[in-house]
Amino acid sequence: MKKFLYLFCFLLVSIFMLSSCGNPCKEGHTFEQISFDTTTHWKICSICGITEEPSVHNYTEWKSDKNGHYQSCDICQYETDAIAHNYAEFVSELDQHYQICSVCNAKSKSEPHIYIDWILSDIGHYQVCTICQTPTDISSHDYAEWSINDNGHYQICSICQMNTETQAHTYHDYQFDNNGHQQVCSTCQHVIEQVSHTFDAWQISANTHARICTTCSFIEQATAHNY
Repeated sequence: MKKFLYLFCFLLVSIFMLSSCGNPCKEGHTFEQISFDTTTHWKICSICGITEEPSVHNYTEWKSDKNGHYQSCDICQYETDAIAHNYAEFVSELDQHYQICSVCNAKSKSEPHIYIDWILSDIGHYQVCTICQTPTDISSHDYAEWSINDNGHYQICSICQMNTETQAHTYHDYQFDNNGHQQVCSTCQHVIEQVSHTFDAWQISANTHARICTTCSFIEQATAHNY
């Protein structure tokens, strides 16, 4: 009877030990390792090596670097391949512009505006950036000296080189001396070439005679009669 009891206890202990060795995680797995592929991730028990059911990656925010934008799984940190930024409209700030990616909102490197030609109007001139198409504020023309041609006078903007319409000279009083007379434009100071006087008939007094130019009213100095 004692033999049989000892044998029974031995069998129970053996069964218990064998079952314990066959299931080392009977009190729960220890998932400390994580593996992943391009679409899913899963955890692996560090004791028995059993694998959890795979789960798809969980992406939330976009990340970006010089190569483009990519996403990182919040759980396993798997990173997708970088994709080139998709820059759309320009954003202009003072003297520079940049673009924002329509996918990840990354900001491109700021670059200075590039201006070439002037755009002209009657009230002033401005320029448009050849890259982002942002116009500058309209500035008034800067007119300095008058330019002159046979038809009149005009001005040229020192910045954009726009010409004003040619205006006819405005002449008023004559300027004269003993040799002749000339006129000066009251706007641009253009001088008409001096011409000789055109005298009318002599004006005679008892002791002298003199002449008056019919154009400029210059009076030739009175001269005593020469008998």
